[in-house]
Amino acid sequence: MALKYLYVPSGYKGGSSSGTAYGVLPNVANADLAFVRGSAGTRINADGLIESMVTNVPRLDYTDGSCPTLLTEPERTNLVVNSAGGYHPDTVPFTNTSAPDGTNTAQIPTPFSNFNRYEHIISAGSATGDTKLTYSWYRKRLSTPSIPTFTGDLKVLALVNCIQVGNTIQIDSNVGGYDRFSATFDVIDGSLEAKIRLYYGELIGVGNSSIAYFGHQVEVGEHATSYIPTSGAIETRSADTGIVTSDLSSYINSTEGVLEVKISRFEGIPSTEQSWISLSASETNDDNSVSIGFTGLNTTLAHFIKSSDVDVTTPTTSQVTEDLSQMNVIKLKWKDGDFQAKIGNTTIDLSAGAGSLPFASTLKYLRIGYPNYSGGAFKGNIQYIKVYDSATDF
Repeated sequence: MALKYLYVPSGYKGGSSSGTAYGVLPNVANADLAFVRGSAGTRINADGLIESMVTNVPRLDYTDGSCPTLLTEPERTNLVVNSAGGYHPDTVPFTNTSAPDGTNTAQIPTPFSNFNRYEHIISAGSATGDTKLTYSWYRKRLSTPSIPTFTGDLKVLALVNCIQVGNTIQIDSNVGGYDRFSATFDVIDGSLEAKIRLYYGELIGVGNSSIAYFGHQVEVGEHATSYIPTSGAIETRSADTGIVTSDLSSYINSTEGVLEVKISRFEGIPSTEQSWISLSASETNDDNSVSIGFTGLNTTLAHFIKSSDVDVTTPTTSQVTEDLSQMNVIKLKWKDGDFQAKIGNTTIDLSAGAGSLPFASTLKYLRIGYPNYSGGAFKGNIQYIKVYDSATDF
């Protein structure tokens, strides 16, 4: 009746073939998580600034405050070739100012003298077939207009073959003094080049407000991911994968126990994919495993307990009222004849129609992902992972 395994985002290191996210309990090398990402990736650091982490280095992200979370994301490509300032027509001069990444590359566009508005055109490249694009950017207001006819600076209009879906929304705040916004578009003819125009604000008369912009990003998908910097060419951030411990069989009770996590899901999980945290007897299959995860739906919690490749618990998914894109404490209990899941204060009975234990093989590995399903790589933020050796810890 004790906590046997604990991971909280703390120590980490890089490596040529993989990095390491250090486990806290037990204090042995087997508790550490191998970590693979085939490219650099950005995070929000403890100072509230965008910081680039090199290949295979885990991203401890401070977006939500002083307590870091482990950020894992799918592969995405920024189709804007110059992300700091994007592209301005020659008729739109600008000045540089401090940016959310600590550089002096944010831009303050000068409004048209004849149209009284800021303009910014971004080429999003070609998309294959009908698809969705999400455009995100950072913005900071430096002053307010002297004439109270300023009508706002959040208009996003598509010039070519795009239709905006829903409203422009704010997705982050106070990143180096900037707020981040996003807008999603339907591309109605992927054979054409998609171009998006951002109206920085329609202004009448003189005394215009001053606004700085940075971090323009256009990616295929319905939601924005972390900032992918570009300079002269599009760039791809690889997925975070391969996150697994070594053999923990000495610490995991295969007869009974509780897997507890505090996690939030990435909102843009495709409907064909899922997102998992698992205990398993093998690194390469799920024949004997305990798993908690998400489907592509905001309100569907997934849970599997399998023995000899047979589902021990049914049903395998549960509709919940909690917003899974926010941090939730989720638990899954295994003990022969006593199978339950819990999210927050809501308990889900999994015993009806369930199979039986013991597992045919000893549980050994903790994986942030699913043992034999690449589409089950975890996509979201992790505040902690705990494994208890008794069902009474549920």
